[in-house]
Amino acid sequence: MANKKHSVSKEMANGCNTADAQNPRTSGLFSQFILLDQRWTNKWALCASDKSRYGVFRPIMKLLEISGHGVPWISIPLLLFVVSTDDYVLQMVTNLLLGHCTRAGMVTWIYILTLDPAWLPSLAATSWSLCIALSRVILGRHHFSDVACGLLIGYLQALVVCYFWLPIETCQNIRQVIFYKSAIDEL
Repeated sequence: MANKKHSVSKEMANGCNTADAQNPRTSGLFSQFILLDQRWTNKWALCASDKSRYGVFRPIMKLLEISGHGVPWISIPLLLFVVSTDDYVLQMVTNLLLGHCTRAGMVTWIYILTLDPAWLPSLAATSWSLCIALSRVILGRHHFSDVACGLLIGYLQALVVCYFWLPIETCQNIRQVIFYKSAIDEL
């Protein structure tokens, strides 16, 4: 994964890399797609480095990047699972304790599908998700096709999570089993 990040950023710093399109094993429509994806990605990688044309906005893009990072999305739900006494919070945490665009797309769709919010909160959640996706391209981390696939996978994950959504009682039982076992282990 680290190699992909560096190669994408290197491509964006050096301009469009057409090696895949010139490969004799790829041809026609696929090579045209690769070229188009690389061309658009290079145009949108506005904050790929501090010295980029709009490098001054890089901290904002980094903040968006952090808002979709795995560490807060795993550590905060674990903490809430342990300390929360609210049944609804417990249910949300248990069902969501599962990259950036995939996670943002999934959380946005689960929010929209399970809470049935008004149009303004739905617009805000969708905007956050799209901003995270665009920040990945603007920072030079991924191509457009990467983030589009990530958002699609996030939507599909949301459908699966909503289908298997656990009721509050099941979430309470899971927490009781974990804490009961932990209490026995301590004795």
